Amino acid sequence: MSTFIDAGWRCTPSAYPEPVRTVLLTACAEIGVCEVPPGSNAGALVERYTLPEKGIPWCAAFASYCWARVEGGSPFDRKFSALKFIEWARANGRLVKVPQEGDIACVLHANGHGHVGIVAGLLPPDGISTIEGNSKFPGEPDAVRGRVHRIKDWDFYVRPTGDL
Repeated sequence: MSTFIDAGWRCTPSAYPEPVRTVLLTACAEIGVCEVPPGSNAGALVERYTLPEKGIPWCAAFASYCWARVEGGSPFDRKFSALKFIEWARANGRLVKVPQEGDIACVLHANGHGHVGIVAGLLPPDGISTIEGNSKFPGEPDAVRGRVHRIKDWDFYVRPTGDL
């Protein structure tokens, strides 16, 4: 049995204005998409996020896919890494310290690799719900999952659009 949603996870897309509602509805509809075969960064459903690239780590591609569904398209085009999201945010004054729904949460590792997720909800006093592509869970294939984290677990928050 697969675990696609962490205990305590919350997301209420209808509570948010556009374009966040579209992003979260899109992301929620993708929960449960898995790599086929496991560990391959591939599969017909995963490749919807990554094409024309194949076999790449796909967490950032998933976030880009969700934001591309908003009217007028993604404000940041397509990004394929946490580093690219952070670079875009720095260049456009879109880094924030306090996350809100629809933001892109980024963690950057010392080796230059990282991970991203879409902020799906705030969990007072210091937590967030995220929707993450290429999310790992012990003994299960990488998948789109609803996860729960502490705000401080992420290094950066990118606000794609809206007021800062």
